[in-house]
Amino acid sequence: MNLITNSIRLIAEEINYNLNILEAVIPYENDNEQDLLLEKELQNIQWYNCSTNLGPEISNDCFDLICGFYRRIAILKNMDSKNRNSDYIEKTRDKAKIVLHELHKLTSNINKKGTCVWYYIPKR
Repeated sequence: MNLITNSIRLIAEEINYNLNILEAVIPYENDNEQDLLLEKELQNIQWYNCSTNLGPEISNDCFDLICGFYRRIAILKNMDSKNRNSDYIEKTRDKAKIVLHELHKLTSNINKKGTCVWYYIPKR
């Protein structure tokens, strides 16, 4: 159980870091400094390292939500700066907040009960 909880915490910390980067570039004005932040500072290393530790404690819906967030991060990191826009960045920020909220609920329940907990997360 500790491996799963620790993996979730590391992923949540990385998402929180990415959220801070996203908030730093809003409002997005398509300047070089903002582009460098998005290209160089958005992270996905903890996700790659820890995602294989996640098991049935995370529902398919929650897992899909996390995967969707990290797909958006990959797109932002690799998107041509001419194609970036505020709307996409703001939606990615909003998705980060939703994922963090769900991961916090998940770790709280795992820690309280010491058992596996299944969640239903409505599609947004």
